[in-house]
Amino acid sequence: MPPWGNKMVKVVHAGGCHCGAVRFEVRAPARVTVQRCNCSMCARTGYEHLIVPAADFTLLHGAEQLTTYTFN
Repeated sequence: MPPWGNKMVKVVHAGGCHCGAVRFEVRAPARVTVQRCNCSMCARTGYEHLIVPAADFTLLHGAEQLTTYTFN
């Protein structure tokens, strides 16, 4: 067992959109497990998803660029 017990140690990962208008940080394990969506858009573009609790997400800038996305 690791020295920190059963608790998973989290590190900060940086991310954002392709154009750089939105930047964020998430706290997650150093080695993450992502999910592949099987919808036509994600399958075509190769997007993978990392779902984190809201408490582990920090929006650094670009809030004014965010909108609600509704597929189809």
